[in-house]
Amino acid sequence: MGEKENENRKGKDEEADHSKKDDKEACLEEYKKLIDAKTALRQSNLNPEKPGIDGIGAFKGP
Repeated sequence: MGEKENENRKGKDEEADHSKKDDKEACLEEYKKLIDAKTALRQSNLNPEKPGIDGIGAFKGP
């Protein structure tokens, strides 16, 4: 194999490594967003806003 072929292969390998890192970082960011969304949903389910006296389902006496 020639010296030039080795350099070309090395350059392609480095590009592939950078591409994999970018893909991994993008996947990690999406995963973080998903976790944040799930956490917010759980918090809202644990602490639901209570309707006021005039809210739907409020008891109305006879």
